[in-house]
Amino acid sequence: MGRARWNHNLHYHPLLVTAVPSGGRVLDVGCGEGMLTRELAGRARSVLGVDLDASSIELARATTSEANVEFLCADVLQHPFEPASFDAVVSVATLHHLGTEAGLLRLRQLVRPGGVLGIIGLASSEWPRDLPRDIAAAIATRIHRLVRGVLGTLGTQGVAGARQLSRSAADRAALCSRRRLSPPPVVAFLAHLAQAAGLRLQLIKRCRDVRTAQ
Repeated sequence: MGRARWNHNLHYHPLLVTAVPSGGRVLDVGCGEGMLTRELAGRARSVLGVDLDASSIELARATTSEANVEFLCADVLQHPFEPASFDAVVSVATLHHLGTEAGLLRLRQLVRPGGVLGIIGLASSEWPRDLPRDIAAAIATRIHRLVRGVLGTLGTQGVAGARQLSRSAADRAALCSRRRLSPPPVVAFLAHLAQAAGLRLQLIKRCRDVRTAQ
């Protein structure tokens, strides 16, 4: 079996899936290509994924077969949802696009009394206080990706020749999974060592990019 896709956002999907009430109506805000929306479908009675990006919604619809899932291209702050109309509202890495106060008030408004509001957000680092933690987190992330890559490679060593994908499968991999060809684990590890010296500058740039996007 090949290496499973992983990033920080996907890491928290199981936490949100288990947090929503079983058999309820769920809203996934900032659903993107619909990965979390589809995961929620196995637990919820119905799931609505909403996103402003039309291409993401188009892709989500094209790659979703679950009958209890729908997608909507709309601004969650402006769309005329009925107040308290969802048993749970979840969101991953979207709140900073809405504005913290406006986003929280709006999402709270959409949850029924006693429902669940689950948000995974992005926090800006405070320099220099958070520098040691950010460096440790960046290194831990690289090691985690490396280990996953090694395990994924071990699972495919017995396959003779290069793995062949049909055109449709290749398109799906490119559009839905958005995977890129990864270097061998040793090369990736050497690249990690080479980049360690410039890690602080990369982190500063990342922090500035996040703040600019807010």
